[in-house]
Amino acid sequence: MLIEDMQNENAGIPTEFNQYNISGSYQPQQHNHKEKKPITRKTIAWACAICVVLSGAFGFGGTVLAHQITAQDPVVQSSDMQTAQKVSSGAPIVIYKAADTASTASTAKATASSDSDMTYAQVAAIVKDSVVEINTEYKTENIWFQYTTGGAGSGVILTEDGYIITNAHVILDNNQQNVADTVTVRLTDGTEYPAEVKAYDTDEDIAIVKIDAKGLKAVKCGDSDKLVVGQELVIVGNPLGELGGTVTNGIVSATEREIQVGGVTMHLIQTNAAVNPGNSGGGMFNMRGELVGIVNAKSSGTGIEGLGFAIPVNKAVSVSEELMTKGYVSGKPMIGVSFEDVTNDASSFFFFGSTTSNVKPGVYVSSLVEGMNDKVLKEGDRIIAVNGDEIGSSEDIKAAVSAASIGDKLTFQLYRDGKLMEVKVSVYERTPEIMAAASSDPEEKKSDPDEGKNLTTKPAIGVSMQEVNNGFAKEGVYVAALEEGMNDKVLQVGDRIVAINGDEINSVSDVKSIVENAKIGDKLNFQVSREGKLISVEVTVFEKAVDAEQDAPAKEEETPSESNGFSGFGDLYDFFERFFG
Repeated sequence: MLIEDMQNENAGIPTEFNQYNISGSYQPQQHNHKEKKPITRKTIAWACAICVVLSGAFGFGGTVLAHQITAQDPVVQSSDMQTAQKVSSGAPIVIYKAADTASTASTAKATASSDSDMTYAQVAAIVKDSVVEINTEYKTENIWFQYTTGGAGSGVILTEDGYIITNAHVILDNNQQNVADTVTVRLTDGTEYPAEVKAYDTDEDIAIVKIDAKGLKAVKCGDSDKLVVGQELVIVGNPLGELGGTVTNGIVSATEREIQVGGVTMHLIQTNAAVNPGNSGGGMFNMRGELVGIVNAKSSGTGIEGLGFAIPVNKAVSVSEELMTKGYVSGKPMIGVSFEDVTNDASSFFFFGSTTSNVKPGVYVSSLVEGMNDKVLKEGDRIIAVNGDEIGSSEDIKAAVSAASIGDKLTFQLYRDGKLMEVKVSVYERTPEIMAAASSDPEEKKSDPDEGKNLTTKPAIGVSMQEVNNGFAKEGVYVAALEEGMNDKVLQVGDRIVAINGDEINSVSDVKSIVENAKIGDKLNFQVSREGKLISVEVTVFEKAVDAEQDAPAKEEETPSESNGFSGFGDLYDFFERFFG
């Protein structure tokens, strides 16, 4: 509900209920008095006898009535309701939800609960043990070395046996594709548990992790539909990844704020309470200590303050129940296609293996799930529009797919082999089976990847190389990638090739020339610099089938007008940014 919608909220309340008259005064009612007669002893005796008889009769009747009532099923009153969902193991998952104890005449009256609202200190004391810290680690290998990066966020305990809700982006890498190598949950008492990611949904930005623990303080979920603008809130989380249990307060600034998060339209609760990196996945609570939202976003920038957002708890719980019982959220659309944004020479090199100027910036098809749209799209297609709407990035395509329904046909306009064409792309339901197929190596699914190609053979060593010549790193030719099963046991990513068979190497072209003039099975003596030491390794020349048509223009890269290296600081920066994330 937006702020302007609240201005006339009480307009429909009858006048007699909306006003209070204090002009009158209290006066006792006047009565006429009659003269009293004296009470005799005989009258008192008769009254006592009658009272004794009536007391016995009522006592016996009350006993019989109580026996009849208690013989029926007992009624247990509780302020909580429990929602139990079965998982595959048969064990129930219990999420505690606040009961709707009273109907309200208006939304404003629902929030005027002075008899049940607590202070900030009371709310913090009740909910603090239900909010946890989450730390993640990712292992990365790049051209220079292997390294580990970390992340941090928050989570809220949903069940006493260790199910915890957080944001999907907390447990995924920056590309929202790979789950963290390790996930650790820390409770308020300092106890740490390794956590297993059970399921997640990137569109809803919800993930469920599980720790092996019992008797945890499960949160009580409220009703986010009852929130109104101006209502007080408390947020508990782990800002900056190192301040677990931090409590901030604010109000509901808006209840249905529509914003774009990662190319997905979400309807979120907006608040002015302090929200910082690390708060993601933490809890937003009302003044009754009930969870009403899962913090997931904030607006940042110069001069921007007091703009935090949370997923409404009603939506979060609905998604969580499906994730815990099914492993996925039903009804989600997908097309089984991965895309790559090519914006400069560095990204062109990683996607196409070259930095030639004939590669135009744009959104390219990088992989396809077998059996979905692999008959109408091909790797390398450059997408320019979907349903007539121009595409500027892969996020635009993601938004178009998210807005579609299962079974829809999307019209893709694209360039293939220099020709403009139009194809119909089908929308499927995203299921765990399809996602598993999408995450596996596309090459393994191709029964004959060379079908329809004009093939020829040539010597190859299975090494991708990159020149660095700007002085920010040691100038030379570096190993950028290695093909598995060829020379990946003797060469390493990051090796700087100094010489081959005693001949000095100054460019990628020097290496190509030597390899092309070698014979299948030859052993080439590579002198490489690795971790500051010059070593010699034997590199084997293999036979490799290539597309003769694609292989023919390769000499164009060796012309003076083309560069296999970086020509400016911007390109070098892009190169390092790509490797270091």
